[in-house]
Amino acid sequence: VLDLDQKISDYFPGFPNASRITIRNLLNHSSGLRDIFSLPDVFIESSILPDKKCDHREVAETCLESTLLFDPGEETHYSSANIILAAIIAEKSRIQ
Repeated sequence: VLDLDQKISDYFPGFPNASRITIRNLLNHSSGLRDIFSLPDVFIESSILPDKKCDHREVAETCLESTLLFDPGEETHYSSANIILAAIIAEKSRIQ
């Protein structure tokens, strides 16, 4: 059973931003994470290599390593990263 107020660091240990973000923040887009296509590494790779399959775990790590737009829970801003991270968490929790 997932707890919406659980920190995502339980699923993504070692990332400083993960200890500040909850599952609820992901689902209501209040995590502060940048959208994946606003990150230069992701944008450049997707535009140069449009046929490359996206590795969701790589995207998650890139998003968690980037600077947050705002403190979690302070604002809302759509980010595809929220959906990707929530999907990874749902997958991991299903397996456990």
